[in-house]
Amino acid sequence: MRAPVFPTLTDEQRRFVSTVRELAQSEFRERAQRYMDGTFPWENMKPLAELGVLGMAVPEEYGGLGLPVFDTALVLEEIAKTCYVTAMAASCRRCAAGNASWRSA
Repeated sequence: MRAPVFPTLTDEQRRFVSTVRELAQSEFRERAQRYMDGTFPWENMKPLAELGVLGMAVPEEYGGLGLPVFDTALVLEEIAKTCYVTAMAASCRRCAAGNASWRSA
């Protein structure tokens, strides 16, 4: 049986996740319950956009951060710990960004 693999995060990954965690815990936690009725979390999207989270999957040549799937999963996990609805809204941005192969098809 193989031992489980636990990836080691880079300093940059740790810093970004920590920044997102602080934002989510300080701003999103208190508003999370109000979005459970299906209301879109507009108040939470602006600070995420300012951090670049909404463009995290968009390639750099198109103005995004160009983060790989693993990094976006780390960020979405931190958001979901405090506000699931906001994490799902941010993840839709990831789906909409697609990847370079889709744009060239």
